[in-house]
Amino acid sequence: MRFYRPRDFFITLLKRFKRAPVQLELDPDSPESSSLKASKRAKFASLKASKRAKSTPPKEVKEAKEKKPKPSPEIVRSELNLEKNAVFAVSTYRERSREVIRTYETDSGSMERRVVVGRATDGSEVGILTTTHFKLYLALLELWEKAGKPVSQPVHFTVLKLIKRLKLVDSGNNYKNMLKSMEGLRSIPIRFIDSFQTKDGEFRSTGHLSVLSYLDIYERKRRTKGGDKVYGYGEFQFDRHILMSLVENFTHPLRLDVITSFRKHRELAILLYTYLDRQLAFRRKFEITLKKLYTQLDLSQAYITYPSQRKSKIEPVLEQLIGKELSTGKLSYCETEKTKDGRDYKLVCRKTGVTQIPAPEPVKLDWSLALDKLLSQMEQMKDNR
Repeated sequence: MRFYRPRDFFITLLKRFKRAPVQLELDPDSPESSSLKASKRAKFASLKASKRAKSTPPKEVKEAKEKKPKPSPEIVRSELNLEKNAVFAVSTYRERSREVIRTYETDSGSMERRVVVGRATDGSEVGILTTTHFKLYLALLELWEKAGKPVSQPVHFTVLKLIKRLKLVDSGNNYKNMLKSMEGLRSIPIRFIDSFQTKDGEFRSTGHLSVLSYLDIYERKRRTKGGDKVYGYGEFQFDRHILMSLVENFTHPLRLDVITSFRKHRELAILLYTYLDRQLAFRRKFEITLKKLYTQLDLSQAYITYPSQRKSKIEPVLEQLIGKELSTGKLSYCETEKTKDGRDYKLVCRKTGVTQIPAPEPVKLDWSLALDKLLSQMEQMKDNR
C-alpha cells in the first residue's frame, strides 16, 4: 500500500480539479480581436494546405503509377490438330466414344477426314475427352513451356499446383477428379484418319495415340495439425505427334486466365470461346449460321433440331463472352441475328483492338538425350527377354 504526503495529496487534488483559464470576450471592433481572427484563419489555411499536400501525390509518383507495366496475359500455345478437329466435347455427351467426320471439297472431288476418340484397337469404347481434360491439357502445356519445352525429358508437377492453377477448391473430390482426368489424357485413345495436319499443310493418318505418352503419379503422406494429408507428385510427357507440332509451332495462342474464369454454362462457353478466338485471329468480324456452328463444335444433335433451340441454348453463353479478352484483341460484340432468308439464325462477332503476341522462342532439340533414352530402353527390353 502506498502512502502520500499531505502536500502531494493536495497537489494531485488541485491538478484534478484545475480548470482552464476563462478567456474574456473581446470587442469585435477592437484591433486585438481582428488580429486573433487573422491568426486563426492563417492556422486553418496552413492545416488545409498540409492535408491537401498529403492527399495529392507529387507528379513523380503519378508518373510512376501511369508508367507501371500491365501484367502480361497468360498465353498458352495449344496444338492445332487437337483444337480444330473437335477432339474435346461437353460432358453431357452420352456415348462412350465419338467420331467426328468433316467433308472437304478438293480439285479431285469431296474428301472425308475423320477423328475417332475413345475407341481402342479391339473396338472397345473407353470414354471421351471433355472440356475438363482440355483445361488440364492447357495447364500441362503451360508447365511444359515454363520447364523450357523439353523434348526428351519428362516434366514434373504436383496435383495441388494444378488444382490451384485451374482455380479450383483444394478438396478431396477435386483431388480425385484431377487424378482421373490425368489418367484420361493418358489412356483415352485418339485416331486421326487423313486429318492430322502438319505445318506444311499435308494431311496424314496416325495410329492410336493419346495426349500423354507417359504419366507417372506417386503419393506421399505428411502429418499436419489437422491430420494426415496426401500429396500427389508426378511427371508426364506429350505424345510425339503432338510434341513435334509444338516444336514446329503449329499452334494457336489461348488466354488460360479467361478460360478458367467461366462459371455459368462453362463447357459450351469454353468451346465457343476457343473457336471464336481462332476465327478472329486474323480478322475483325466473323459470322456463321448457328447450324453450321453447332456442326463445327460437334455438339449433341439434340441441340440442333430447330433454330429456336439453337438460339436459346447459345444466348446465355454469349452474355459471358462479350467483353472478354482474346489472344489478339477484345470481343466487343457477339449477338445472334436472323439470316436474310429468315430460316435460321447466325452468330455475328466483332473484335476491337489488336494485341501483339511475341513470337515463341525456338525449341532446342537435344537429340543426344533422346538417343541415350532410346538405348537404355532397348537394353531394358533385352534384359527382360
